[in-house]
Amino acid sequence: MIKQTALTSCALLISLLGGLGLAPAATASSCKGLAETDCSTRDSCTWVQPYSRSDGRSVRGYCRARSGSASAADKPAAPKQDG
Repeated sequence: MIKQTALTSCALLISLLGGLGLAPAATASSCKGLAETDCSTRDSCTWVQPYSRSDGRSVRGYCRARSGSASAADKPAAPKQDG
């Protein structure tokens, strides 16, 4: 009986931790993983050309969100101006 309760408690704890940020981010960029042609057709995305790092390692080109291109839901509301 005690072993079953301990296992149930462990399973519950693991489930809770998964919901507290140990799971992948739910708000991943809509640009991530796009091919260069698809990336270039979106105003919110930009293509990063392949390059070599200072340690000599090659980095493949990739699509990323433009800076400041967060959706309206992600941006904090602007304070209202009185007057």
